[in-house]
Amino acid sequence: MRNDALIGVPGVARGLLFNMIAQATCMLILRNVALTYHFGDDRTWRSPELEDYAAFNTGQNRAVMNALSRDQETGRRLSEFVTRKG
Repeated sequence: MRNDALIGVPGVARGLLFNMIAQATCMLILRNVALTYHFGDDRTWRSPELEDYAAFNTGQNRAVMNALSRDQETGRRLSEFVTRKG
């Protein structure tokens, strides 16, 4: 399920992640393994001026989640993922 998420603002990869969860039979998510590095780490994506763009991405991600959840089993897996703590 494609979306029109905006690059450079929060939530850009969430739709891709939802699609991966929907398609995968076995998936491993590694956390805190420092596989990427942002040179300077200025975190410009957290700027208040980008909040409307982040809200747009949130809507796009919600649309992906809703479309993928039409399949009951996929919806269950996605719901489990987004509500899991830790």
